[in-house]
Order: sequence, then C-alpha cells, then structure tokens
Amino acid sequence: MMLQLDPAELLRETLEGCDIETDLDTIDRIAENLKQLQDERNQNIITEQQELQELSEKLADEQQNIESLENSSTRQEIKSKLKTNQSLELSMNKNLKELTSIKQDLSTNLSNLVDDYNSLDKQIEELDFIEDDEDKDAIVLKLMVYRKFGLKIDIPSNTLIIYNKEKNLTDFLNYGDEKYSDYFISNYIWDRF
Repeated sequence: MMLQLDPAELLRETLEGCDIETDLDTIDRIAENLKQLQDERNQNIITEQQELQELSEKLADEQQNIESLENSSTRQEIKSKLKTNQSLELSMNKNLKELTSIKQDLSTNLSNLVDDYNSLDKQIEELDFIEDDEDKDAIVLKLMVYRKFGLKIDIPSNTLIIYNKEKNLTDFLNYGDEKYSDYFISNYIWDRF
C-alpha cells in the first residue's frame, strides 16, 4: 500500500503529522533559560571575584600589620621584659629553695638548742638537791639563777643564749664584741626575759 502513494504525497503527510512548533518553542525556552543561567553564573563569578579581591586586600593589610607588629619596638620590649621576668622568676625560685633550706637548718638548730637548754635545765634541777646554799660555789649559784631565767652563757664563743619560755623565743648576743657596753648587755638580757 505504501508503494501506491506518491512519494511527494507521502512526504507531505509525514510532515503534517509532525508538529515541530512545540519543540521549537521548548528549544527557545531552554535557550532562554540557559542564557539566564549563564548571566546569573557570570554575575556570581563577578561578585565572587570582587569578594576575593577584597579579602585578598584585607589579608595583605593584616600581613603587613603583623609584620609591623613583629618588627615594632614594643614587641621587642615585651619580649625583653618577658625574658627578664622569666630570669627573675628562676632566680626567685632558686632563692626560695635556698631560704627553705636555711629555714630547715635554722629549725634544726633551734630544736637542738632547745634540747640543749632543756638538758642544762634538768642538770641545774639536779643540782637543787643540795640543801645548804653555803656549800655551793658562788659561780654555780649564779649560773643556776641565770639558767632558771633562761640564760645560757657559751664561754668558748662569747655568746649569750636567752630563751623566753613564755614566748618560746630564743635570742643570741655576742657579748665578747667590744662595741657593747655592760649596761647595754644587761638591758638586752632583761628586756628578753
């Protein structure tokens, strides 16, 4: 049957059966949408490039500020002061350790002196069993009185050790030093009792 129709007629019928007008409209709309998308894309690229340029300029400014701060005398002064403070802190820590060690030594010495004092005090109390004061040597009597008050005389080192029981304090005085008068020494002793 197809062979019976004229080829021109067949072609016309085929073309009439195809409606390409809607396809052309769709292609025009697609082309318009693509153009609009391309314009928006180009606009976004321009906007992003401007923002990138602004951020690059800000970054350059900040880098320049950082460089100027790093090279500024104020920063150098702060670094110098920081190093000085660190050195001072180390020195203070060293001094603190030394002072702690000295304090421990002094505490040990004080404890030893208190033990010596208590031992001497006990020895004096043991001497109290002699009832007749005339039999005691005058020097022993004086030493007993002095020790009762908390005074110990260290003859080899020319030092007076004065212990105040009420305040639990021990004072030392080098009585062999010629710059102290007898009056000063006696006042010093009585003030400590």
